[in-house]
Amino acid sequence: MKGGLAAMLMALKAVKKAGLELKGDFIYSATAGEETDSIGAVKFVKDGGLDGVGAIIIGEPSSCGVNAAEKGAFWIEITTYGKTAHGAFPEKGINAVVNMNALLSELISYKFKYEDNEILGHPTMNISTIKGGVKTNVVPDKCSVTIDMRTVPGMHHGDIIKDFEKMISKLASDIDDFKADIKVLNDRAAVETKASHPFVKLAVDTVREEFNKDIKAAGVNFYTDASVFLPAKELPCIFYGPGDANMAHQPNEHVTVDSLMEAVHFYCAMIERYLVL
Repeated sequence: MKGGLAAMLMALKAVKKAGLELKGDFIYSATAGEETDSIGAVKFVKDGGLDGVGAIIIGEPSSCGVNAAEKGAFWIEITTYGKTAHGAFPEKGINAVVNMNALLSELISYKFKYEDNEILGHPTMNISTIKGGVKTNVVPDKCSVTIDMRTVPGMHHGDIIKDFEKMISKLASDIDDFKADIKVLNDRAAVETKASHPFVKLAVDTVREEFNKDIKAAGVNFYTDASVFLPAKELPCIFYGPGDANMAHQPNEHVTVDSLMEAVHFYCAMIERYLVL
């Protein structure tokens, strides 16, 4: 993202130096906290930063391709509860880990309700962490798992919670003293700008005409601040930036100079085509 921000800043400087007379403003926004709670994007929207805006470019690494959709992120924590007892007398306790095992068996076989997305494909679920018990000779009275779900446009996260609550209710009726609850940790909607939208087509045409690359708009499995911007305002949005998204969070994460300069070229061309021509 530092590469995308740098390339955008360089593009703005080049446009200003060229003396181009724009028919609108190009707003350069660096919002903090995207990896956690998107506090910067939320504040930006709340303060009216998107008022009057016609389109958005997010400089997320895209290998200098055009992305127009991203999966939603829905992270939850499920906790099962039991009753502690000495490990030598397990019948006197209620084992929260054993109850979690029953719940996990149900979760693994859960089928999402969705329509396959042309760009993003299908939703996914990853059971990410599990924690339970305090020591070997104690019956565990609590066990928690965290789950990372990536959703596609058209899915409603509230419906998933309802399905899981039904799952817990069924287990409670089948297993004595079964008790569990759900906590939402992260709730980001899937967002998409259709490939047929004029702004997306403009971006794809710009890549083809400026770099002689025949590409199609694609999508990403991770989320960005678009998950805040697009639900707040119905705006077209693309993701274009230098660097390979597969390098994110790697020990040798980097952006090549060539891709950085290509991104500067692209941003300048988009400013000219969208705000000048």
